[in-house]
Amino acid sequence: MTKTIMGTFVGNPHFRQPYAANLNRAYDQLEQLVDRINVELNFVDVVKELEGEAQTH
Repeated sequence: MTKTIMGTFVGNPHFRQPYAANLNRAYDQLEQLVDRINVELNFVDVVKELEGEAQTH
């Protein structure tokens, strides 16, 4: 299995190329951005919930 995976990487013309490194970096940055947006949306939901509770009291 490991040989197959390594063969796939080595056979990839972009392996160890700047393009692949940049693509991986962009993916990581997008993943962090999605996580941050999800946290911010959760905060917005909590604030709306608290505002709703404050209006009912």
